Amino acid sequence: MKRATQILLGILLGALATGAGIGIFLAKANSDRRALADRLTETQKQAERSREENRLAIEEANRKLTEANEEVTKAQNIIEMLGEERRLMASADPLPSPSSFSTYRWSEAVSVDLGISLKIPLGTEIAENTKEAMLADVENQSDSLWLSVMPYTHDKELEWRERLQSTSTVSFVIHDRLITGHTGPTALAKDPNYVLRIQKKGEPSHLIWIRDPSGRTGAQNRVENILATMTFDSM
Repeated sequence: MKRATQILLGILLGALATGAGIGIFLAKANSDRRALADRLTETQKQAERSREENRLAIEEANRKLTEANEEVTKAQNIIEMLGEERRLMASADPLPSPSSFSTYRWSEAVSVDLGISLKIPLGTEIAENTKEAMLADVENQSDSLWLSVMPYTHDKELEWRERLQSTSTVSFVIHDRLITGHTGPTALAKDPNYVLRIQKKGEPSHLIWIRDPSGRTGAQNRVENILATMTFDSM
């Protein structure tokens, strides 16, 4: 009996020792599994950071490429407009400053924001003078707008030009600037309407819509006199 007890005790001690060994092994295995999971998580995070950095780098490269293409297009447009400007300047009509007699009692209109000034005939007035536009109409008359000067936009030039009928091209030179565009009647007014852009060194600066404020037909000379009074700041 004593011997059997000793054998049983030995078996139990062996089992305990084996269980302890297995526990240590399982604890180490769990620790290794957690470490491996942590490394895997960190690797995934690094991969995500790398993908994000690559995405940002690609976006930055595309942005710079777009900007470069835009600059090339802009330079090409300026070169083309310079060529057109030289051609038009060669055939444009110079507009000398009108005599003081022809502009007697005309008022000086100045737009600091637009960097332009001109004289307007007696009986007309500046209706608006902001950085967006300088507008003139006839005194004490509604719907009598006859002049609009604003910073140049291609879309606005096309919009105004589409209102003209039976158009012809015109070009003037005023103080070394090219003033070029189209003239013609509109559906609402048979007197000449002018849609003109002012440009220098190939770059448009201002857009002008103008007609004779009297509304008379055959008033081309008066419109040209008004245009000839324009002066510009340095550009």
